[in-house]
Amino acid sequence: AQILIIILQLYLVKRFITYKINLKLDLKYCFNILKYSFWLGIASFIATFYGKVNIFIISLFLGASSIAFYSVALQLVTAGTLVRGVISDAIFPNTCKNIHNKGYAKRLLSYISILALLSGVGALVITLFAEPVILIAFGSDYLPAVPVLQILIWYVPIFIYNIWGFQILDSTNNQKYHVWNEVIILTLTVVLNIILIRKYGIVGAAASSVIARFAGSIYLNHLARKIIKKLGV
Repeated sequence: AQILIIILQLYLVKRFITYKINLKLDLKYCFNILKYSFWLGIASFIATFYGKVNIFIISLFLGASSIAFYSVALQLVTAGTLVRGVISDAIFPNTCKNIHNKGYAKRLLSYISILALLSGVGALVITLFAEPVILIAFGSDYLPAVPVLQILIWYVPIFIYNIWGFQILDSTNNQKYHVWNEVIILTLTVVLNIILIRKYGIVGAAASSVIARFAGSIYLNHLARKIIKKLGV
């Protein structure tokens, strides 16, 4: 499947850009690419690792059934975070092109805030009807996942709202702050997990994720606003 995707990408790109595949290694060219992508790569790695942290810690303190219940709720929440990824990827080229235009950052914040608000309404609906959602999707055996879903679903509107901050950091060549933000969230999540899982089980793990992401959101948007103020846009 991946080979087919690469072939299709090469075909589509060639319709717009004339190129030849050159197997000669150009170290200077490779360095220039890596120079700008390094921090984004680290941030992506941490974000991917972050998604596994709670399950790993649950496996240390709780049984296999707890992992199953938490994973069920996480699957439903992941659908929302995938939507966030699609939106972010879709608007990123436009942000890179227009970030220095007067008023663009403010307009983008307005649109992202609306999306976050709508996802917040969706999160409220899921919270109120978490039990039938779990019953329909997975069956009565997984009802212990209901309180986890009711908490973890609020990760989605926070994550969508964070699109603005990440767009600002990444489009103004401040990707290293993106990494620092993810490190703070990861560290806070681990600490909260160790404290809350002992007392509240998988519900504590869900709360740890939401609290850490919310705290990271405050720091992220503080950084983004400072950058926008410095740019004067």
